[in-house]
Amino acid sequence: MKLAGCNLLHQFFEILEAESKDILIANNASYALPKQAKKKLKNEDAVNTVTQFVQNVGRITSVNSDLLGEIQGFKNMDGGESLLMVAAHENPDLLFATGDKRCLQSLIEHQSCEPIDKIFKSLQGRVYCLETAFMLLIENLGFEDVNQMVINRCVDDGVLRLAFGHERNIDNATDCLKSYCRELSSLLAPVTLLQMSVA
Repeated sequence: MKLAGCNLLHQFFEILEAESKDILIANNASYALPKQAKKKLKNEDAVNTVTQFVQNVGRITSVNSDLLGEIQGFKNMDGGESLLMVAAHENPDLLFATGDKRCLQSLIEHQSCEPIDKIFKSLQGRVYCLETAFMLLIENLGFEDVNQMVINRCVDDGVLRLAFGHERNIDNATDCLKSYCRELSSLLAPVTLLQMSVA
């Protein structure tokens, strides 16, 4: 939603070299995302981007229902994110992208509990959150282009408001983005800007 609101959704997946057929969403997301887009995005083109996105990507058809039921018993593990996590756990070639940091924090907090432990281990280095998605975009498109897209966004977000803007530079942005995802570092996919220490 936030990437679409910055007109950067397609660029993110292009950088990951993921075509529509490679992207999987929960089945209920195909109904929920367009509804959310109409409420949260203040631009008809962005709403259409989300609607077309969900129409063109694949669906998760089945996962281990016992494992899914077990992890949904943990705090902040909602149905959609749990389904995506179990699907990524069962398919080691998949990456896991989410805007829900609470589920990732819960995964880290409960990493020593069964069955969370095996999901935590299998997802390490395979997760993108909003902040790492934007670092990846900066790395590949350049700060100036990404900053301008975020300035022109049609979605509200506190992190984007702090990291980007007319008075911001790449150091500003990366420092801010890193500070908001530091506690998730044990799960996050490698992004060059995440590893750099910014002076």
